[in-house]
Amino acid sequence: MTTVRTGGFTDRFFRFPGFVLNLKSGCLNFNSNKNMDRLSFSSGTAAKCSVFCFVFAMVPLMVSGQFADYETSFYSSRLDGFDPVKLSTDQRETGVVKFIATNDTYYPFTLKIIFRKMDNFTVAYRSKEAIVTFGSHNLFDLKVADPESGYSLDYDFSYAVGRPAKVPATDFIYLVPLKPGSIPAGGKQGDKGIVNSFLIQGGDTVYCCRKGIVVALPGDTRTIFRLSGKNALEILHDDGTIMIYNGLAGGSINLIPGMTVYPGDPLVVVPFTTTLVLHLIQLLPAEQLPLLPILYPSDEFTGAQYSRIVGRTEVIHPESIIIKEMTPREIKQRIRNEGKKPR
Repeated sequence: MTTVRTGGFTDRFFRFPGFVLNLKSGCLNFNSNKNMDRLSFSSGTAAKCSVFCFVFAMVPLMVSGQFADYETSFYSSRLDGFDPVKLSTDQRETGVVKFIATNDTYYPFTLKIIFRKMDNFTVAYRSKEAIVTFGSHNLFDLKVADPESGYSLDYDFSYAVGRPAKVPATDFIYLVPLKPGSIPAGGKQGDKGIVNSFLIQGGDTVYCCRKGIVVALPGDTRTIFRLSGKNALEILHDDGTIMIYNGLAGGSINLIPGMTVYPGDPLVVVPFTTTLVLHLIQLLPAEQLPLLPILYPSDEFTGAQYSRIVGRTEVIHPESIIIKEMTPREIKQRIRNEGKKPR
């Protein structure tokens, strides 16, 4: 009888300077018997799966005599039962081993497979790397060179949050997340203003700063993988950065994880007066994610630092910034809807 044995997986966690990896291993052995044509499978018991996640903390950092900066300062790994990325093999097709990765979050992860042993395949790899986004993805297929002779496969895999190839756009201009025409008032820590903060009155609307994908909602009490606390909204941008809208207890307007939002879109109606604090971070595998500067529009094309706009100038939402990252189709849709959607 022909038998395929699937080995169990073991978790090995490695801490390197600056990042944490979750490393797992698996093996497949195929032994052929030419006298039998029946195929059966037996699966080993998988070890308990664990994965890293980040703990969000805020540490006040004085940056000038006028403002205090609440920096996104500490994201550490912890084992708490999350397993956002899984790797499996599909051997239902004779002579083919399919590698399938799944991601149950909307954060991108970089997955790397290290092959320790590959016998009787048409190709030989030392390693394979892939970006795994939400959902299930067939990464690649391995074809057996001689199905009658059997095959052997042994590998490790690891994954880390983010896309290494993404480079943040440091000169990007973000909309002020307030109603156009209003004068932004900043939040305070004692007698110091808080950088990138905005005082929001109960019933006011928070608007989207930049096109992106919703990855975490405010007021979501589920135990799920996320970067921020539960009083924040997270939006992932195309350049691998995430804007974290802190200080929101709920009130999101028809938002669901995975949906695309656009600059100027209403995101949240705050239920009570709060201080909104924006944190722009680069998504990468690091113990401490870097906090990036934020520029706001002072006119149609010019960006200014927070201190230049808070309490000084009316909020503007320039059309050139709103459509900057839109596709031609999205721009056409916006033109068709213009005048029908309240702002």
